[in-house]
Amino acid sequence: GNGGGDGGGGDGCDDDRSDRWSGWKAGDGFLHEAVLYRGADGLVRSLLPWMEQGLAAGDPVVALVTARSGDALRSALGSAVSSVHVEDVGELGRNPARIISVWRAAVERHRRPGQALRAIGEPVWPGRSPDELVECGHHERLLNTAFADCPDLWLLCPYDVSALPDDLVASVGQ
Repeated sequence: GNGGGDGGGGDGCDDDRSDRWSGWKAGDGFLHEAVLYRGADGLVRSLLPWMEQGLAAGDPVVALVTARSGDALRSALGSAVSSVHVEDVGELGRNPARIISVWRAAVERHRRPGQALRAIGEPVWPGRSPDELVECGHHERLLNTAFADCPDLWLLCPYDVSALPDDLVASVGQ
């Protein structure tokens, strides 16, 4: 559904999701999923196949992620890096209440008729204050309403379970 989930079996980390991700297509409705991973290598293993699948289909791919995640994804993309728009959420999303407006602008800028827009949003990172984490929870829930009118948007929200508090990880997708 649109509410998230763990993105796979077991603890949701580093699963091969390529089969699971092959059924959705542009126009099927806004899809918003959580992806649980461990460390930079886990992030790459979890997201790179999905990004490459999108690029092969001609879908625009946008990532609003931490600088660390952006560096890992850029490195793994190799020559395809020029086809992916990566922005640092640490600057743009310092205030979680502003992230939806950043996503609205990105959707308008990168959306193409008849194509899926694959997006990666990482609003939660180690070092966020407790108040910011509460706001990030509100943000994640509000995304489902804010983008209900975007049937071509597929948004993955990665969470590094090795670096985030257990109670926060347990609440992902609720």
